Amino acid sequence: MGLNYNRILLLDTKEFLPKQTLRIELKKQRESLDNITVRNLSNHIIANIQKLLIDLNLLIIHNNHFFSYSPYNNEVDLNALNELIIKSCGCVYLPVMNENSIEFYKQKNLDNFTKNKYGIKEPCKTEQFSKIEFEQLKNRIVMLCPGIAFDKKMRRLGFGMGCYDSYLKKYAPENFIKIGVAYSFALVDTLPRGEYDIDMDYVVTEKEIWNSSGKLYTT
Repeated sequence: MGLNYNRILLLDTKEFLPKQTLRIELKKQRESLDNITVRNLSNHIIANIQKLLIDLNLLIIHNNHFFSYSPYNNEVDLNALNELIIKSCGCVYLPVMNENSIEFYKQKNLDNFTKNKYGIKEPCKTEQFSKIEFEQLKNRIVMLCPGIAFDKKMRRLGFGMGCYDSYLKKYAPENFIKIGVAYSFALVDTLPRGEYDIDMDYVVTEKEIWNSSGKLYTT
């Protein structure tokens, strides 16, 4: 049974349900997926991410930096794309949580992971992405962002700790090409926006690619 999006946005009154209520409902929808469905949908999403990168002339090559993530609890699985990035660029950057913040670490393979206190797989702390490295960059960083949900105005609903928003603010959001990654049922018309929330530049699902101007592609 699909999620009733009218419970997310009451169109007649423009009143939103609390963010935590939205998280609970959308996480249930995601957790109901079986492994085969996750794999198939994830493969379609990876293909759409690659299409977007090609159209943006952001090839997966050595000079470009890609920030990705390790999937948790039926999130879109980008491991096949992470492997391709490592093969082509020499490394991918993956997040490690530290209380209510994250840092990204350079990974040359996907072999060594541990689970943090939330049960999320994290890479070994090797070489942390630093401000020195950031200042030497010639191109914007491509950040592939997970989330509980996204909307068609590029807003993101995360886990509620503000980790990604804080990280992006530290290095300035305009230095990143921020790509929200989601299943199509997690792309809704409108989400509530917090004061400190940072919008995405694009949202990619298995069916569509969006930016703030509207739908770019249907696949």
